[in-house]
Amino acid sequence: MDRQIVIFGASGHGRVVLDILRSSQVKVFGFLDSDSKKHGKKVDGIEILGDITCVSKLIKQGNLIFVVAIGDNVARKNFYLKIKKLGGSIGNAIHSSAIIAKQVKLGEGIVIASGVIICTNNQIGDNVIINSGAIVEHDGIIGKHVHVAPGVTLAGGVRIKDGAFIGIGSTIIQYKTIGKNVLIGAGSVIIDNIPNNVTVVGVPGKIIKNRRRSK
Repeated sequence: MDRQIVIFGASGHGRVVLDILRSSQVKVFGFLDSDSKKHGKKVDGIEILGDITCVSKLIKQGNLIFVVAIGDNVARKNFYLKIKKLGGSIGNAIHSSAIIAKQVKLGEGIVIASGVIICTNNQIGDNVIINSGAIVEHDGIIGKHVHVAPGVTLAGGVRIKDGAFIGIGSTIIQYKTIGKNVLIGAGSVIIDNIPNNVTVVGVPGKIIKNRRRSK
């Protein structure tokens, strides 16, 4: 029996993930969502089956894999870890139009949207989103629970540590490191290494405030 996907998160990003899976002819069994008002309804023809409490019952079916479709890094990490703790298998959602070099190492729970280019010798950690049209050049390392927003360009050798959010249309020049739990504002250009737990905006990017450590 072909394995099917259960998508956790039935909002906008969940619909994107559904489209990604359909582009690759992957069967979707259903959605889960924390909002009880959505339960029993359908999103683009796929039923919302319930919330996180349904995971154990679904696991018993034996042919289901889970993908967490939540844009917020902290929330996505928490649900990813809850599903893992319950014994659920975590899958990847990769759009058929994405170009990924053979030498790229992918973790689990990764969402790669349409038009993404990932060049050679990159390492992508668990539970990462690389969103529409992003470019990841050679020899980079992206840690766990990172969100690379649409239209981001990462030059060669960039390292992004766990929990960072790289805002839409941002650019990071070659061989720079972005610390844990960093938020890069939309359209920023990063020309220096960035320490942990800060918000950075502008051209060139400047630190504007400290952030709380992610849970």
